Amino acid sequence: MQEQYCQEYQKSLRAVKNLRVFPRQYGPESRAPMQVRRRGEHDKNQCTRRGGAGLDGRRVFGAGVRGWECADARCGHLSLPRLIYVNGGASAALAAVSSLPTIHPMLSASNLSCVRGDRTLFTGVGFEVGAGEWLHVRGANGCGKTSLLRLLAGLSKPAHGEIRWSGQPANDDAYRADLLFLGHHAAVKEELTALENLQLASSLDGNPLPREEAVAALRRFGLQGREDLPVRFLSAGQKRRVLLARLVTRKARLWVLDEPFTALDTRAVQFLGTLIGEHLAGGGTAVVTSHQAIPVAGGKGLDL
Repeated sequence: MQEQYCQEYQKSLRAVKNLRVFPRQYGPESRAPMQVRRRGEHDKNQCTRRGGAGLDGRRVFGAGVRGWECADARCGHLSLPRLIYVNGGASAALAAVSSLPTIHPMLSASNLSCVRGDRTLFTGVGFEVGAGEWLHVRGANGCGKTSLLRLLAGLSKPAHGEIRWSGQPANDDAYRADLLFLGHHAAVKEELTALENLQLASSLDGNPLPREEAVAALRRFGLQGREDLPVRFLSAGQKRRVLLARLVTRKARLWVLDEPFTALDTRAVQFLGTLIGEHLAGGGTAVVTSHQAIPVAGGKGLDL
């Protein structure tokens, strides 16, 4: 439901940005509200680009009125539910925006501080990341990047500040169910096979993974023929791929990834970048640390 509100809000803002009004032709009679179709009800054949027939297929405020320009990027249809002229001027009352509930970012942190022993790693850190967005945490070695991600994962607590998920404190089972944290180390059991490691991790999550799905995930990461090989015989890059295969098998909305590109070759780096992009396109959120370029478009930056 919240994602639907986010989409409606963003559409409304785009529509307002592209609105064109020509007030000189309006008189007092133009106070009447004009109902505008929602995107789902749109009919291209009844749309107008520069006046004439209204967006609902009828003449608005008399013949020859040129006032509204279609704003939808695909076909020119304005997606706000209601627009109102006031005293023939160029004012628009955007009832849709004002009636929407407050939109919270998916992940937010405010005034975070982290202390290790007698050393303060960082203080006053805050950020907001929405659905479909990702955050690149940057900084020198020892500045607290991994410590920040451990705070987000709930593995440690901040000295000060708060972390919220969908507007709620990020400390309950719902948050943990939405979270996938992959640390800097490979975190696989050397004596188990790649397949057994992946199935064990899923079982600990309470979601047993069929062999067929586990094999398919490992093969996506280029581990075909090594599914039943003990992990101790794999290279560092291959061990990292076993860990990263959880991105495919664990359906989580928030990915917190600490140096995920470590030990990966060029092809694997590009594939992981594509996978993160697909996650974001599906409305997911990601927080990533890396000392190298991340092959994902956009993104926010946080320097520690």
